This record gives sequence, C-alpha cells and structure tokens, in this order.
Amino acid sequence: MKNSAQKMKAGDVSLGLCHHFIGAFGRAGGTPEMLQLTADNRTLMQEFVGLFQPTVLATAIAATFLMGKYFTTRSGLWVSSDFRPRITSAYPEALVPQGLGGVESFNLESNSYDRDIIVRMNGEGEVRKHAFTPDQVAGLIDLQKNGESGRLLANDYSNLFYMVGKNAVLFVVIVDWDAGNRGWDVYAWELDEHGSWYAGDRVFRNTRVLES
Repeated sequence: MKNSAQKMKAGDVSLGLCHHFIGAFGRAGGTPEMLQLTADNRTLMQEFVGLFQPTVLATAIAATFLMGKYFTTRSGLWVSSDFRPRITSAYPEALVPQGLGGVESFNLESNSYDRDIIVRMNGEGEVRKHAFTPDQVAGLIDLQKNGESGRLLANDYSNLFYMVGKNAVLFVVIVDWDAGNRGWDVYAWELDEHGSWYAGDRVFRNTRVLES
C-alpha cells in the first residue's frame, strides 16, 4: 500500500474511489505517513478535504498503532516467539487505537485455570465480545514503561488479557514485569496451556464492546 501511495497522482483517483478509500483507509492498515505522501499533491488533497466529513478523516489519521513496530523485542520489552504467529498475524499492521475506557481488573483469589476464569466472566461468548486488542495492552504497558506502580502488576504476579488471535482462536496474553532485565515480558498462550494461574494474578477485562 505504501508503494501505491508513493506513485499516486491526482488523475489516478476519481471522487468515487476517494469516497470508498478514506473510509477503509484506517481499517486496511493506512497510517498518517501514507497520507503525508499524498499531501504534496495539492489537487488530490483538495478532493479529499472537500469530499469527506472531518470525523471520518480523523478516524483514518488516528490509525497510528503499528503492530509489528511495537511488539518487537527491544529495550524494555521482550516478546515471545509465539506472539507473532498467534496474535500479530491476526491483525492489520496499523490499528485504530481503542483506548482504555471501560477497562477493569480483578485479582484472583485462588489458583485458577483459564476456563475457570472465563466462567467467572460469564462465559466464552462474553469474553470474546469484550476481548482486548493489542493496542490496549500496549497502552497499559506504555503507562508503566519503567515498572512504576499502576494498573499493571509490576511484581512477581502476572497480568492476564483474553484476546482473539489467529483463526479466531481465543488466547490468553500474559504481561509480566522482569525486574532483573528492567522490562516487560509478553507471551501468548492457548487456554490452559500454562496450567493454573496463581492467587494474586490480575485479570483484565473490557466492560464495553469494542469497535471491529
């Protein structure tokens, strides 16, 4: 898509195509950088600005969370080898951030398997309906980059998120603070693959239905 944007000329795009393009731009993985590549073409940008509602354009520009760029092992973040095939591959490269509104959590009172936790959250259907997105997990990590106190546990306990991944499989994404390496570790496991979680581990859930 980036190469197409680089070669785009005003005469290549009809108003009808523009109408469909901008609405799908963010959902298809468009980024502000791609829009910027066409900004130098004044005629094309005039067509965009005149045709689309500001809120639609703003939504497209807001698609700034880049999956591959973020979930890569680097200073302060270690990403398991299973995360990309299980989670990253199920999403477009660029996502419209869902935000953290409606995010709640509770600590396990006893050792529990994923299936037990899901029952407590009113069953798999409800968990899928309110499943987390990768950008939300990233947003929580970014609030505590250095292991500060906050919504994520930054001690010897795990933070658990239920997320729909490759082939619509429900996975549990685990975020742990690694005090020795001063960074966050991120894993993606199939349900009950880890065994039971421990009393004191924290389970996160959305209380609103996210946009698809």
